[in-house]
Amino acid sequence: MINPTIVTSGNWLKNRQYHTMYTDANNVAEPTPVYAPADAVATEITHYLARMQPFSGEPYVASQFDVRFQASCDVRFWLDHISTLAEPFASLAAEEGPNDTRGAAVHVNVEVKAGDLIGWTTGTDPAHTWDFIVTDQRIIVPFANQERYEGMGELTSLLHAACPYDYYSEEMRAEFIAKIAGMSVRGRETQHLSIRRS
Repeated sequence: MINPTIVTSGNWLKNRQYHTMYTDANNVAEPTPVYAPADAVATEITHYLARMQPFSGEPYVASQFDVRFQASCDVRFWLDHISTLAEPFASLAAEEGPNDTRGAAVHVNVEVKAGDLIGWTTGTDPAHTWDFIVTDQRIIVPFANQERYEGMGELTSLLHAACPYDYYSEEMRAEFIAKIAGMSVRGRETQHLSIRRS
């Protein structure tokens, strides 16, 4: 299942799609490979520690990785909640991750081709989701208070939020759009949402 591009998490809107992974009866997800979706240049790797709270058991802290890419002058994308990095990213990332991601990014310059392996993920725990984010400077998303999103740091990623699948071929786009759905409850069917391409 994929949540739509702009999602609400806690009190915040976020420009990210949550990709929900398959889990077994014990809510365990197998490590899943994550590949570069397009030719790009990796520009940042952030190693950080995230608090996990499984359905049963004690909370724990796990290493997570956020890898950011420049696909063109206007289009950037990043992949978050990667559990383990492939090379050369693993050697370039910081060995230790802080609890706070601010200022923790390591700047890199690594060319990737569509289909290159970036790493593996089991997602967050217990949701078992990982994030795919795209921004496009040519897009201006309208908000009720536009000035807030034009001048406040990370909120600019919402201002330029893009649906990743608008950049795919029509056939591939249709496959991903079919997986966009509302929040599901275990044991119930997920309701698919109809969306309009802009």
